[in-house]
Amino acid sequence: MDGIDIYRLNQDQLADFRREYLGFVFQSFHLVPYLSVIENVMLPLAVTQRGNPEKRGMALQALSQVGLADKAGRLPGEISAAKRSA
Repeated sequence: MDGIDIYRLNQDQLADFRREYLGFVFQSFHLVPYLSVIENVMLPLAVTQRGNPEKRGMALQALSQVGLADKAGRLPGEISAAKRSA
């Protein structure tokens, strides 16, 4: 994958590969309700060696790409579809 022979990687290298190359999106939203939107987006970055300012920047960039940067400080329940349609 991406020029990497994953069958030749040891367990630590596989873990690094998964962290850098793989992800998933839940069919049901599984957000931590007491964390802000940006904190939820930052959550998968907790296992990286990046500092908090870099993690926050990456999360804000991702939110910007999907048009949610202005909602970064809100809780998930404050931006739900039910709330928006009410």
